Amino acid sequence: GPTAMNSSSQDMDLPALGATGAYTLLVEGKVGAGGTATYGINMRLTAPANEVLPTPTVTWVGTSVGDWNTAANWSSGAVPTATDNAYISLPADQNVTISSGTVNVSSLVIDCNLTISSGASLILNGTSRINGNLTLAGGTLGGAGSVTIDGAFDVTSYSNVAGSGTLTTRGTTTVGMANAGGGYLGFSGGKTWVNEGTLTVGGDNFIYFGLSSGG
Repeated sequence: GPTAMNSSSQDMDLPALGATGAYTLLVEGKVGAGGTATYGINMRLTAPANEVLPTPTVTWVGTSVGDWNTAANWSSGAVPTATDNAYISLPADQNVTISSGTVNVSSLVIDCNLTISSGASLILNGTSRINGNLTLAGGTLGGAGSVTIDGAFDVTSYSNVAGSGTLTTRGTTTVGMANAGGGYLGFSGGKTWVNEGTLTVGGDNFIYFGLSSGG
């Protein structure tokens, strides 16, 4: 992509940059005597060009927000199983909720937000991507698959991330549990966490690694 911009609104892709490292952005402009200039810059990491996501075998057909466990929301007429690659293409401001039970799928790509409620689990066994936000509201994200969260990662109640594989977070991660003194987010089963965004942990909350076995 280009390495310079000269218009008022232009995207610039720098594919050669590594996912980690320190970089310098130089902004130059010319204005007349007494004039002012305002620059607005948004920067984000995009998916690597070599990332290969599984071909969906079942897709979301619900018209708006809904519960994962409602069979009518899926193209197969049944809730996805461990052999399915699930795809949810709702707009970014929508939310799908796993309200109860254990959901076990081969992989998941979701464009909107996802909430895993208290006591519920989502097991992802293959490469998966959450393009929206993920909220762990007392639930568990598990499995051996590598998972990337492009949006915010919010932990609002005692929750767990279990299993092998790598969890990559690229937005804002917040571990904040109101009125839960000593509340925690626990990692177990050898899960690797790569945080490429920001992390905020509430004053009386904790993150534990190797909290327990399993996943």
